Amino acid sequence: MVAAASPAMATAEPSPILRRDTWYLPTTDAKARLFVEELGPSAAEPVVVLHGGWGAEHSYLDSVVLPHAGRSHRFILYDQRGSLLSPTADLRSLSVQQQVEDSRPCGRRSASIA
Repeated sequence: MVAAASPAMATAEPSPILRRDTWYLPTTDAKARLFVEELGPSAAEPVVVLHGGWGAEHSYLDSVVLPHAGRSHRFILYDQRGSLLSPTADLRSLSVQQQVEDSRPCGRRSASIA
């Protein structure tokens, strides 16, 4: 979050050729599908970005991530289980431990389809 505090970084433009992919990742317990957005080159080092928590969604982080996408890293943002684009009908599946488990395959899946 330090990058957002720097005016020079906040106004930087992303690469003119920005790879932006979106997809859904089924959770291992099959109780939700996570909305995932990738920004940057598919061969770049992945950085999984976590948003603020349940009920929120990841788009408010775009202003921090976009100025750095398309360079040496691929940013992977996703809506956590129970959030805007990743709803779940089973509220009992919402826990901190489950959020940790859900985040693990985010970087791996994208690397396997690139």
